[in-house]
Amino acid sequence: MSSKKYELILIALAFLISAGIVLYQVAESPQMSPVTTVKAEYETVSDEYNETNAQKVNINSAGRELLMSLYGIGEDRAQAIIDYRSNNGSFRDISEIMEVEGISEKVYEQIKDDITV
Repeated sequence: MSSKKYELILIALAFLISAGIVLYQVAESPQMSPVTTVKAEYETVSDEYNETNAQKVNINSAGRELLMSLYGIGEDRAQAIIDYRSNNGSFRDISEIMEVEGISEKVYEQIKDDITV
């Protein structure tokens, strides 16, 4: 093989190796597209919303089972909450739940951070 062909083969091989290294680095770098970035920001905001609001029980719309998931609220108290809002309309403030028979201030203090209207 002539030295000219040998040089061309070495140049081609060096080019292929260099291109492979560049492609590998590009593939391994965690670059985010604008769509991915917006989605990630939305998911962060969504998670923050869920942590502060979605875990709270809406006492104006919750059914018996969900109300019973609250501290100190059993079947009878859950039904009393449902009856109260049927007779008096929606709660305007979470503290109004203390007007429901069987919901003491002590129970309210335990559930106030877990409920919303």
